[in-house]
Amino acid sequence: MVMKYISFIFIMSLIIVCAPGKSNQVKMVTKIRVLNNSEYFLKNVSLFSMSFNDLEPKAISSYRVLKYNSLRDDPLIYTTVEGQNLALYLKIPQEMERSTYIVDSIDMKYKVIHVSLQIDP
Repeated sequence: MVMKYISFIFIMSLIIVCAPGKSNQVKMVTKIRVLNNSEYFLKNVSLFSMSFNDLEPKAISSYRVLKYNSLRDDPLIYTTVEGQNLALYLKIPQEMERSTYIVDSIDMKYKVIHVSLQIDP
């Protein structure tokens, strides 16, 4: 009887000690930002359905924590340039990365936005 009691206490102690709790978990987040390296003013910039507001030429946004849900959000960059809506599918960054999406150029003749991805240190 005593052995069963000691075994029970030992097993419960192991479960409590080994169970992941909030105190020993590190929150891993992915942060993204946008750099407008084009000559155009970008209105209503949106990445992964997250608003980044407007960006002047050569301006950079602050980092934002990526909150992406593939069932609800679009893996796109949206913006308005000179009254034209532009969009482009983007690569989704890996977890725990700090990434900058760089709007390299915009071809208004063909309504094409060129974007590159830079992984930041």
